[in-house]
Amino acid sequence: MIICSAFLPIYRRLGMNPLVLAAIATMALGCISGTTPWGGAATRGISVLHLDAGEYFVHMIGPMALTSLAIVAVSYWLDLRERAKLDPEKLQAYQLEVASGEAIPKGEVTWRIWANAALTLALMVLLILEVADFVVLFMVAFVIALLLNIRTIEEQQELIKRQAANAVPVMMLVLAAGIFTGIMTDAGMIKAMANAGVHADEIARAGAIGQILHSVGPASAPLWVLLGRVKADLGDFQKTAPRWGIPASFACIAFALLTGAITVT
Repeated sequence: MIICSAFLPIYRRLGMNPLVLAAIATMALGCISGTTPWGGAATRGISVLHLDAGEYFVHMIGPMALTSLAIVAVSYWLDLRERAKLDPEKLQAYQLEVASGEAIPKGEVTWRIWANAALTLALMVLLILEVADFVVLFMVAFVIALLLNIRTIEEQQELIKRQAANAVPVMMLVLAAGIFTGIMTDAGMIKAMANAGVHADEIARAGAIGQILHSVGPASAPLWVLLGRVKADLGDFQKTAPRWGIPASFACIAFALLTGAITVT
């Protein structure tokens, strides 16, 4: 949402296709958020399979980084394609606006910006070092961020109430994943996979790899928010995003196999 909010005015000012921006954003979301242990799919897998978050994530760093580079390469190619369609006069006019400073709104740098940056950096370091469970770290960081940025209790309550709706779908998916895992256990599928040598960590990693395609599908809750921001419908988006999401997903699978995050034996 942050990236799209920053780039969408530029896309519209130059007459570029916002669906390209949406496709890139969803692929990046599926790769990063879907792979990290504090993201949706990984959190569900770690929770229902009772895995160690660090053991799961360390082996996914390589595939995540390589897939991110692949998405950057796709983004660069799409940018070149969109750049060829631009009106040279419109582009030159916007370049003059940027050079003069008219296109960049003046923002005031306050102590809260540096405090939030320091808090984010500290949280990432603590997550990597596994100082505590990631749920505890996020809860503590959330409370600190809340106190830093919102002073009154009424405004804090309003923020929590507004954001709580986003947590409900994730909790429902966690419960559904738990039910599905129970079915697989009682049906003997988990035991069969264990006897076949498939480790539970690899099951969770394989589920996370599929998040790139999930992010561009209608079952992804953030996608609907994104489509509302770019003012596009699902049909038009589906004509654009899968043609890049599918190769990115195959690339992620290849990188995971190459680095040993998952195996086929």
